[in-house]
Amino acid sequence: MEVVEHGEVADIVIAHKDGLVRFGFEFFEIFCTDHGRRITVMNAESLSPEEEMVKDFLSIIHCFSSRLYGIRRYKKAEFVAMVRS
Repeated sequence: MEVVEHGEVADIVIAHKDGLVRFGFEFFEIFCTDHGRRITVMNAESLSPEEEMVKDFLSIIHCFSSRLYGIRRYKKAEFVAMVRS
């Protein structure tokens, strides 16, 4: 966001919306537009508002479940290291 804000990029070209931000693409698009930048999405999907909301919701669930599994793995590795010492 800083490079957009400071004018270090003119245009942003991406293959898919999810390739740039996991969710909240519309917010980022408005942010870029407000700073005179343009985002071009090569494979833009045409989804209904309901489909887009479900897709965003599933992305959020996936993101946080991955974090949860990462925390569990870290705690397990920490426990194993403690037992071995």
